[in-house]
Amino acid sequence: YNAWLLLHGHNPYQGEHLAGALRSFHTDAVTPLRVGAYHDPLSPPTKAQTAAIVAAYLADPHAPHPNLEPATTHSYPALSFLLAVPSVWAGLPTLGYAQVAGLLALIIGLIVTTPAQLRPAIALLCLLDVDGIRSVAGSDFAIWTAAGVALVWWLAARPHLHYPWLPAIALGVVCAVQQTAWFFAPFYLVWVWRTHGSKRVLQEGGVAVATFLLINLPWAVSAPGPWLHSLFLPVTLPLFPTGGGIVGLGLGGALPLWPPVVYAVLEVGAYVGLLALYARGFARWPLAGLLLPMVALLLAWRSPSRYFILMPFLAILALVLTLRSAAEDGTPQTLEHIAR
Repeated sequence: YNAWLLLHGHNPYQGEHLAGALRSFHTDAVTPLRVGAYHDPLSPPTKAQTAAIVAAYLADPHAPHPNLEPATTHSYPALSFLLAVPSVWAGLPTLGYAQVAGLLALIIGLIVTTPAQLRPAIALLCLLDVDGIRSVAGSDFAIWTAAGVALVWWLAARPHLHYPWLPAIALGVVCAVQQTAWFFAPFYLVWVWRTHGSKRVLQEGGVAVATFLLINLPWAVSAPGPWLHSLFLPVTLPLFPTGGGIVGLGLGGALPLWPPVVYAVLEVGAYVGLLALYARGFARWPLAGLLLPMVALLLAWRSPSRYFILMPFLAILALVLTLRSAAEDGTPQTLEHIAR
């Protein structure tokens, strides 16, 4: 819907567009807020109650509804809807075509990068993430984050391409898609620091930030307040807890369900600890930065499966780059050797 707004000359970050989106797609699927009559985190609105909330909102969209936040129609950086523009402009019935193409590009890249004798094994590994592959054809756009992060590390691990700033540009691009990509940026910069030195960290970090801002510039300039506000909605809104991480134990009764601030402290503490661990153990685990960033989200108030469903592809990339390095060094190129 944001892509449709853009094609019709509207700024997705400005104004109230939730009512239009709900009517356009004939849906009452929203993310209700945990306030008012639905303040209990263990008692989110049922499907019927959510439909009633949406009906009350649509009856008078100009009157703020306590359980809905219209800004959630644009709670991502600008590239999230720019990626959808070609599909919407072409009148395609789904965004899945482009997303499946992105997944195929990722899989082909993994296979081509692998030493020839191990390509069949890597191809089979790529097919094992059945749920992830299924999700790509749907409405979730996590494939662009996974493929973008993979591209960053793939470029960084191939310095002979003689384009030293391409990884930093790719990092800025993927951070302009979805906030979950931001978790990978510090880990990548640790890789740069341990590989190229502190001066290069400042250079690549600057290029990545400039790329991110350049992509978002039209909206950051025309509506700086709404644009900046939207980027932090996932952590500032009073949302209901969800996910299969530690909060799932609280929702299931195995642990107490603590206040959101407790999960935030656990998440931030784990993230900082993992970053420090990665910096200290870099020589042993140089590619662990592809996986460690998302571990901290298992301690978050919200850790839905879509955050992790494509992580197997990043694990495969870590394996592929390790195999590639072993092949270039002339060491044995078997999976048993890498496992040891």
